[in-house]
Formats: sequence, structure tokens, C-alpha cells
Amino acid sequence: MFACRVALFSIEESPKYLISNGRAADAVVVLEVISAQNGTGLTITEADVEDNSPGEASAFHHQYSPLGDSPQPNDTSPRPRPKTSLLDGSVGWKASITRGIHNLTYRVGLLMTPELKVTTLLVWAIWTVVSFAYTSFNVFLPAYLEKRHPEKSDIEETLKEYLFYTIAGCPASLLASWMIETRLGRKNTMVISALGTSLGILAFLKIQSDIGIKISSMLIAVMATIMYAVIYGYTPEVFPSSIRGTGYGIASALSRLSGMVGPLIVGFLMKIWNLQAALWMTVIVFILAALLMCKLPIETRDSNPALSSVDDLEAD
Repeated sequence: MFACRVALFSIEESPKYLISNGRAADAVVVLEVISAQNGTGLTITEADVEDNSPGEASAFHHQYSPLGDSPQPNDTSPRPRPKTSLLDGSVGWKASITRGIHNLTYRVGLLMTPELKVTTLLVWAIWTVVSFAYTSFNVFLPAYLEKRHPEKSDIEETLKEYLFYTIAGCPASLLASWMIETRLGRKNTMVISALGTSLGILAFLKIQSDIGIKISSMLIAVMATIMYAVIYGYTPEVFPSSIRGTGYGIASALSRLSGMVGPLIVGFLMKIWNLQAALWMTVIVFILAALLMCKLPIETRDSNPALSSVDDLEAD
């Protein structure tokens, strides 16, 4: 994977990062490379990417720094970078933390506007429940395989079944990339894969034969990988670019937290009840995820996000 990443794919530096560091010329080059890769061949000048035009406040500052004051219209001198050193008495770490909290509150507030509130909460809930169920199943899969046939204590056979499970998920991302561009779109692909994952776990729960266990575990791997591939793609598509990082970041954080809690609960269920109780819980949670996916109000296939920028939200 590392060799393919280095040899086959080229990722350019972020134009936004380059502009913020005074490297407008480099940003122009990057944008021209990206436009050429997409077949548009745009002609871009440094004036097109300037963050601060003479006599105007920075749009970036307006959107992302609600605590600071915009420069006066006639003030074209560069603004000094605020000091955030621990040794600085005027603007130290407390002010930096306060600024960060206010900035986060501002961005989350934009995600909670009427236009995005339902989408935001559903996306966060989907990330939470999917991670909870998938991690709960995946972490304990070797234990599940051993407990299904306690008379066969051969660790080699267990690892072989786990290898089949792992390999089966490899082509699933390519399958997902095709499915989302069909009439199914993003939402229906997510729903089908979530229900398919729950169906695979149910089959894994009921089937007793060795070949049946292998096939059902491979079905789980394929469906779960498709589901995650679409979730990872849908989330940045559905949020406006200006607050995309906040929406995605919180979703990822919730996913990590639920991924830590899930195995603890499954381990507890296996201890006080049995293997079947833990598996039934993951089946139910994946069905819940499918229901949440059905409620998503925005389908991003062949369409832009509901709003294109923070300015659209602020205008309301």
C-alpha cells in the first residue's frame, strides 16, 4: 500500500495552507496542476488567490476568527501574528484556549443552523453507532470463531477463517466506488451495506457449518467495507467546505469514543450472558444505522452540498 501511494498517487500541498503562509505563487501552481488533472485547464493568477486585498478585510478572518477585529478599510499594513507563548503575559495560553473554544462554538453553531442541523446530527449518530457495532464485532471475531467450535481448538484454523474475512474486504471499496455512481447513490448504498452487514452477522449467528461461517464472515467484511467507504466519502461531501473539517472531525471523534465503549459492552455481555447476546446486539445496532441513513435529507450524488459556504449560513 505504501509503495502504491508513493508510486501511483500524487497529492499536492493545500492551497489554503500555502496562501496562509504567504506563498501565493506556489498556491497558483498547485491549483493549476489540480485543474489540469481534472481536465479544466483554468488560468489562475496570484490576484485570484490573495487572502487580503487592499482595503478589504480577510474573508478567512471574517469566517474563522469571530473574536478578532477586522482591519480598518484604509489599513493595508500587515497585521502582527498574536503571541500565544506560555511566557507571554498579555496573550498567553489562557487567551489561546478561550479563542479556540469560542471558535469551536462558532463553527458548531453553524452546523446547528436549520439548514444543516438534521444532517449534522444524523451523520454524527451514524458514525457513532456504526463504529460501536463494527468494532464490537471485529475486535472479538477471533473469539467468536473459537467459541463457535470449541471442540476444534486449532488456532491455525481460526486464523485461516480470519484471513478469509480480511481478504474479502479488499475489493469492497472498489465496488463501493461503482455503486455510489449508479442510481443507488450514496444514501441507498449506505443503507444496503448496513442491512447487508446485519444480515451477514445474523447468518454468522445461525449457520453452523464451516463453509457457512466462512461465507457469512466474508459477506460481513464486504458489506462493512462498502458501508465505511461510502460514509467516509459522504461526510465531507455533505458539509460546506468552510466548516467541513469541524463536522468531519467531531464525527470522527464520536466514532473513536464509541469504538472504545463497544468492545467493553460486548465483553460484559459475553461474560454475563453468552456469545449470541453480543452478536444480536450488533445486528440490532446495524439495523439502527440503516434507519438513520434512510433519514438523511441530502443525497450528494450529482449535487452540491446544501450550502456552499459559511456566508450562506450567516446570511440566514
